[in-house]
Amino acid sequence: MLQTEIVLFYVVLALYFLAMVPHFVFVAVKKDAVVKAALGVQILGLLLHTAAIALRGINAGRLPLTNQYEFATAFAWGLCLVSLIFIFRFKFPTLGAFAAPVVLLIIGYAAMQSREVRELMPSLRSNWLGFHVSTAIIAYGAFGVSFVLSIIFLLRDKMRSSGFLDQHIPDREKLDMISYRSVSLGLLFLTFTIVTGAIWAERAWGSYWSWDPKETWSLVTWIIYAVYLHLRLRRGWQGRAAAIFAVIGFICVLFTEEGGGIFTIVFEEDGTVSMETNAEEDDIYYDEISSGLLVNEIRRKRQELVESLSLYYRVFVLKEDVSALLEEE
Repeated sequence: MLQTEIVLFYVVLALYFLAMVPHFVFVAVKKDAVVKAALGVQILGLLLHTAAIALRGINAGRLPLTNQYEFATAFAWGLCLVSLIFIFRFKFPTLGAFAAPVVLLIIGYAAMQSREVRELMPSLRSNWLGFHVSTAIIAYGAFGVSFVLSIIFLLRDKMRSSGFLDQHIPDREKLDMISYRSVSLGLLFLTFTIVTGAIWAERAWGSYWSWDPKETWSLVTWIIYAVYLHLRLRRGWQGRAAAIFAVIGFICVLFTEEGGGIFTIVFEEDGTVSMETNAEEDDIYYDEISSGLLVNEIRRKRQELVESLSLYYRVFVLKEDVSALLEEE
């Protein structure tokens, strides 16, 4: 069954590539029949992609959403799904020509990851894992669509005006509105992601928040998109600046998923700060002992940082006497 899943994965990869080609041809030759074929291939790819993810879950005996390979392929699935929803909801088939390459790049990244199936440690076997990662997939898919829409928005004025362009690519105001709705959807689900992740972490580690890299970058991403919505709703902020902001937000999404778990900030004893690369891939398969040691080390470093910042504040801001503070120590 594992071999079937691998074969199906590569079939899906090929279908996404085959869907991208007629999308490009549609833009070039401007024939509606071509885009219908592209969407048909893309829908078939999505259905087989769903089957591949289901087979992965059966093989693993758990939700297939717990390592870089599994989440990257699920990320591509979510982006493909959300882009199709927006294509049909807003009658915007040209969106597929811009979304298809992004989907292909993400699933191509998944193809380069290890497909090894390993058991989750007991403390991580929680229903909250499914809620947490499922909402992240929808959130990231929506942010991916907003990224694609923002790119189209930024290129809209550089495209030569024609009947085809006016018919198949919305004007800047509508593009801005669709992007805003995509960001709203993404932020809603990212909020669910952070909340369910905190609950899951408390059940697994005994702490709602540990300020590890992935948690921190998730919060940074949430703040960026929250600022985007705040400025839009309170200040009427839209247009080119909003599009650039959405592009920056999606870059943070990619770093949250692929970079946030790869790099760890380390506070050294001498006060210097360095960034280390984790030895292992960002999977959640640590054994019980090493997991406990890792969490304790993170908490210890965090406590040292808090104490250092507190001391700095008391000496340089409150102007307290250094000798008195040393006596307290």
